[in-house]
Amino acid sequence: MRAIVSEKEKALYRKAIQHAEGNFGMQATQPLYFYWMQDPNAEVTYAQDIGYKYFLGVSLTFFGLQLCIVMLTLASLLKDAIV
Repeated sequence: MRAIVSEKEKALYRKAIQHAEGNFGMQATQPLYFYWMQDPNAEVTYAQDIGYKYFLGVSLTFFGLQLCIVMLTLASLLKDAIV
């Protein structure tokens, strides 16, 4: 799985890159960082599930707020129409 690492973690990866460059005579100008995992499909599915739950929660919250705004606006308009 590709790792998105912070600056602090990049120092550890840089040591590994320098070691590989020295031992194998290669040049890494723009290295990509990876980590091994037992079941990458499960990790991706888990991330998708979390994203879906977040999206659903935010969508329902937005719908609720919009409904409240419409009800308040409608109540205000009806109050002005009655007077």
